Amino acid sequence: MNSILDDFKGAFQKPNNGLIQIILINLVVFVVLFLASIFPEGQALIGKQLKLSSSWTGLLLRPWTLLTYAFTHYSIMHILGNLLGLYWFGRIIEDLLGNSKLIGLYFWGAIAGALAYLATLQIFPGSPGLIGASASVFAIVVGAATYFPNNEIRLMFIGRVKIIWIAAIYLLISIVGVLGNKNFGGNMAHLGGALAGYIFIVLLKNGYDGARPIMATLDFFGRLFKRKPKIKVSYKRNGSSRQAGAATASQEEIDRILDKISHSGYESLSKDEKQKLFHASKNK
Repeated sequence: MNSILDDFKGAFQKPNNGLIQIILINLVVFVVLFLASIFPEGQALIGKQLKLSSSWTGLLLRPWTLLTYAFTHYSIMHILGNLLGLYWFGRIIEDLLGNSKLIGLYFWGAIAGALAYLATLQIFPGSPGLIGASASVFAIVVGAATYFPNNEIRLMFIGRVKIIWIAAIYLLISIVGVLGNKNFGGNMAHLGGALAGYIFIVLLKNGYDGARPIMATLDFFGRLFKRKPKIKVSYKRNGSSRQAGAATASQEEIDRILDKISHSGYESLSKDEKQKLFHASKNK
């Protein structure tokens, strides 16, 4: 059990581990909802705070659901299908474009899917709400196919298939669902996510990185909730010049060093930074 917890903590301590982090969040939410279902009304009460309402009023009352719905699943087949697609195509994005692009696609897909869902329900009302990572997965699938159309994935019983054809099948299934009025709101969310993935990659090819505002927002909230240890720094005249230089490090500089450790680990520090941190801790 300790090993599992260590692996979980390690996934969130590494700065470039977005795919595993997203998968873990989805799994944790799924387990919490499953355990809540043991109690009467438990799953419904928690789920109400996570799923996207079918009205703009509901979104205004619970604005966080614009994103939380994309991490929420009730059935094992639903989460399994989404996480498999996320893993296969997310690996392509993360390996070839980087961690931030994967996270950007996931969040923009969720936002675009939510807006498409809400917009269409004003015309075709009646949906109980929206949950699931499908819109985000569609953004990642279409994004990968737009940037790397000739890359291939090996599918069981089929062999190697170009991802452009897999993305086409994803889109075709949702288009048929919309035309057949089957899960209309959900399929419109899929197509909204797909459009976001396409636009994200087109803009990226033209020099605009849509992941930047997402990463800046996540970094802001990460800093907001991060507890930063304070080290009191004092100056000592008696000692070597090297020690004195380290001791005069300002609190601002120590905070910067601590931030660097948080993002990249202790080994990323220079020799001088390690010395300053060491002497500052001694003078605490």
